[in-house]
Amino acid sequence: MDIAIVVDNSESVHEVEAKETLLNEFVKGIINDANVESGNVRFAFSVFTHDIYNEFFLNSYYDKVAMIAHVDTSSHPQGGSYTGAALENLHSLVFTSAKGDRAIAPNLAIIVTDGKSNDEHDTLLHATQAKEKGIHIVAVGVGLTDTSELFEIASEPVAKNVFTVNGYEDLFSIMELIEDLFYENCTGNHLTLLTWTLYLHSYVVYLVVLRRFIINCVMA
Repeated sequence: MDIAIVVDNSESVHEVEAKETLLNEFVKGIINDANVESGNVRFAFSVFTHDIYNEFFLNSYYDKVAMIAHVDTSSHPQGGSYTGAALENLHSLVFTSAKGDRAIAPNLAIIVTDGKSNDEHDTLLHATQAKEKGIHIVAVGVGLTDTSELFEIASEPVAKNVFTVNGYEDLFSIMELIEDLFYENCTGNHLTLLTWTLYLHSYVVYLVVLRRFIINCVMA
């Protein structure tokens, strides 16, 4: 699976240092859970305000240690929330063969934002274009009172691909739910309540194996 993590560093939240720290920890947590070294999972990481900062592309790093070290150094000035420009960058640059996108790998993007976009028309336009190109979009809103734009950005079914949290410290509570979507997009299978019940009544180690399979996401 090829995964792009795209985060908003706009001025919607004023505690800049705390916000960047928590965002970076969230990004590192997702990368750290994945079996990057097997080659099954690749990551790209971008930050957006009124500008786009492509920290690394899908073919920049092939080991998680280097990725995490790069995320640790990531820091950017704040600005507007140009989500449309970030989505355009996603489908026109990040998910291209020149930047490491693989035809055999499902494409998934995680968009984390804490404000309504300043380019609303472009946001809808480029979200549509990205999805038409086969990019599965997961939209995460932080501290939003109006979540309507998240539902326009996210892939269907939007109820499963939109997440909202009150603050950046709450991102870690949804990390495993997002990682479960990796499994669904790799295999086309869904983790149903019955499936989880069967696992919970089996050996605990079975759950550990399941989590590893979700993140490894072996491609045919």
